Amino acid sequence: MFGILVFGDSIGHGRGENPSHGWVGRLKEYFEAKDFFYGIYNLSIPGETSFSLLKRLEQEAKPRMWTRKADDKYVIIIAVGGNDCAGVLNADNPQIKPDDFKKNMQLLIQQAKKLTEFVVCVGIGPVDEKKSMPRMNHYFANKTIIKYNEILKSVCAQSAENGGTVFVDIDDRVREQNYIDTIVDGVHPNSKGYDILYDVIKKELVEKKIIP
Repeated sequence: MFGILVFGDSIGHGRGENPSHGWVGRLKEYFEAKDFFYGIYNLSIPGETSFSLLKRLEQEAKPRMWTRKADDKYVIIIAVGGNDCAGVLNADNPQIKPDDFKKNMQLLIQQAKKLTEFVVCVGIGPVDEKKSMPRMNHYFANKTIIKYNEILKSVCAQSAENGGTVFVDIDDRVREQNYIDTIVDGVHPNSKGYDILYDVIKKELVEKKIIP
């Protein structure tokens, strides 16, 4: 068995595209077509933060990672942070403070590494501030996203010293595109946006030899 478990938020879930498919659905089509024993589990929940994910990652991962053969392989992809850095009442009051976000991500990676040596963290993508400041009483600001991506990148780099942790930089690569046209509501990608995310994430996973 070769399985991928994706723990994300609404973007991992595929919100913004109708019908919802998302980058995980696209990866599922690519990956599962290769072999009958390949599988992707999308365990993303809209509104997820690093704090709430800590309460469920290990519990939900274990039943899906049972091993039959010595060469069975599992990958855990963690794709949260966008809700952590969302400002409450104003852009300078993030829902999860930077120090707490750093600590939570360290713990999440530690939990994941108890279960597999292959851990991937997907960065946070940019937003259209004309629509996201505010959006549903939260303030999604690009300056905060950049700050939290740096935290995430640093945590992954530190973890990677012991092997097996990959950081996928979404923000820089999406900004290279005309990304405003790829966001449907200020925060969530449309179909074009999910195409870009899928291409970036799949390329990184293949180049790092995490998936065939």
